[in-house]
Amino acid sequence: MKGNSGATLKYKGEYIRKFTSDYFNQELWFNLAKKLPLTDGIIIPHTKLPNKISNCSYYDIEFIQGICATQSRSTLTISTLIDQILIWKKYSAHRYDLSWNDYLLRLYNEHVSIREDDNVMNEAFNFVSKIENIPPSFSHGDLTLENVIIDKDKNLYIIDPNFKPNLFQSYILDFGKLLQSTHYNYHQVFNSNPGVDLKPHFLVLLDKLDNLGILKECLIAEITHFMRLKKYQTQSKWALVDDLILKLIKEV
Repeated sequence: MKGNSGATLKYKGEYIRKFTSDYFNQELWFNLAKKLPLTDGIIIPHTKLPNKISNCSYYDIEFIQGICATQSRSTLTISTLIDQILIWKKYSAHRYDLSWNDYLLRLYNEHVSIREDDNVMNEAFNFVSKIENIPPSFSHGDLTLENVIIDKDKNLYIIDPNFKPNLFQSYILDFGKLLQSTHYNYHQVFNSNPGVDLKPHFLVLLDKLDNLGILKECLIAEITHFMRLKKYQTQSKWALVDDLILKLIKEV
């Protein structure tokens, strides 16, 4: 079977074999995350690389019986994830030499410059570039609710990190991903593990980020995630992405 990212998944009984070009970095993230404190209710699944790395492009991850977090009506899900991100905030980014400016440069080179006549992307880039000094920290990199599995005991298993070697890491980007996941019916609009109405989750997240005094920065991060999303959508979806980007700019 195929994952949303294009990876191939094979069921092996007690584990899933995931074939992906980023297998080594994803498995590295799981090992690093296991060494950091976890809030109650969060579990990092067991993973392993093959004994012989050469000519392999997969890792094994334990099979988790449960539901995607997009299917859960309980706002405890979002509260638990918030608590975990705030723990990660205290720990250094693994790639400590990368900065927010590096992230913006990559955003421009890989997503903005390829469409020089795209007014929305250029407006959005000029807007997000005004924010400075987003702090680095350990992070997941793709913490949407579709990358969380809830087992029968209500534990949250975090899967599918984005931990590429040249990618800036920050807890602000993780909060931006949670905003993307719960804001504007993202999963229904883009048919990405659609589930229940996540507006209650969004309101919990919004209130927490506002109280922490980082709402603006996290909304900026959400804008950058939608900018990156456009490249991977069919042209028929570009207007939807543009509409969401412009709505977010107005919100900020």
